[in-house]
Amino acid sequence: MKINLLGAGRVGSFIAKQLHKDGFDIFVYDISESSLEELEKIGIKTKKCNLIDEKNLINSIKAGDLIINTLPGFMGFKVLKAAIEEKKSIVDVSFMPENPLELNKKAKENNVLAVVDIGIAPGLSHFLIGREYFLNKNLLGAKIYVGGIPFERNLPFQYKAPFSPLDVLEEYTREVRYRFNGLLTEAEPLSDIEEINIFGIGTLEAFLTDGLRTLLFTTEIPTLIEKTLRYPGHCNAIKILKNSGFLGKEPIDYKGSSVIPIEFTSKLLFPLWELKKNEREMTILYIYLWSKENGKNKEINYFLIETTDLERGVSSMAKTTGTPAVITAELFSEGKINLKGIIPPEILGKDEKIFENFMEYFEKSGLKLNKYINET
Repeated sequence: MKINLLGAGRVGSFIAKQLHKDGFDIFVYDISESSLEELEKIGIKTKKCNLIDEKNLINSIKAGDLIINTLPGFMGFKVLKAAIEEKKSIVDVSFMPENPLELNKKAKENNVLAVVDIGIAPGLSHFLIGREYFLNKNLLGAKIYVGGIPFERNLPFQYKAPFSPLDVLEEYTREVRYRFNGLLTEAEPLSDIEEINIFGIGTLEAFLTDGLRTLLFTTEIPTLIEKTLRYPGHCNAIKILKNSGFLGKEPIDYKGSSVIPIEFTSKLLFPLWELKKNEREMTILYIYLWSKENGKNKEINYFLIETTDLERGVSSMAKTTGTPAVITAELFSEGKINLKGIIPPEILGKDEKIFENFMEYFEKSGLKLNKYINET
């Protein structure tokens, strides 16, 4: 099976190296010559091209048996739609702003498997919640806390971006959808700030972001909330930018040139937020679920923390985001995922055999996921 991977950023490169190591025939497309050269050194085939160009995009999709998309979110829906039209199955970690379920009918008609949002959160988070929901329809709620933070804290943002700063800023501007006591609710991003203590790390702040995505449509859990974790003070620093217009998306005229504020801000922040090679950082995922069964309160907690792999030069965010995509691609290639249509992680998690196979591969990845259950 020939796997064509679109995008050679940190996550894409991690996926490519892992699949190559596992013996897969993988071909990587990206515009960055330096990123592709690094992959070529270990024998991975590559092609330099601009995938924003529709002809290049279609050709890259046609040439593969399975597509893995790690391009920025603004390209996600376009890539997904093109893969479905070309009748190519796809594993997607672009985290597009559009609703991928809109393409479900077409994907089924074309006999395509399209696994979307298969990163860490959304991704692993939704996979686990989907499994718990399938096992217990009486779940009352689920909260997801996720974030990547550097070891070294530097004001004012105390943050380093493991991928495109523009994607991070987009997350901070996207209206938040969540469910509370059965009601679908909308809120401003960066709102409802709370402090949360993480053992071994200390106090972090958590604020609303729009990471629930398909989970709002595929489950009926009464309360669903997703929050991003950062060091205290980060949220207020971003709010200053936002309230001053630096995250605006409408073009403005400056000395005869058209400038989009959020893109300009992304360029300014890049040198401040750029995660240098072997710079230490960590990724945290905490999932809290609760229910009431037979008169008893039941709480389920999942916890994962990963730090930079200095020996391999792999960031924690690349590994935690890329590993679920690697596992999904390998299971598909082995014929262990026989679903068709748009398949978000929570649907994968419902299938007992897929869940068992996925978790078996996950345990071998080196990532450690802890689960705790409390009943009172």
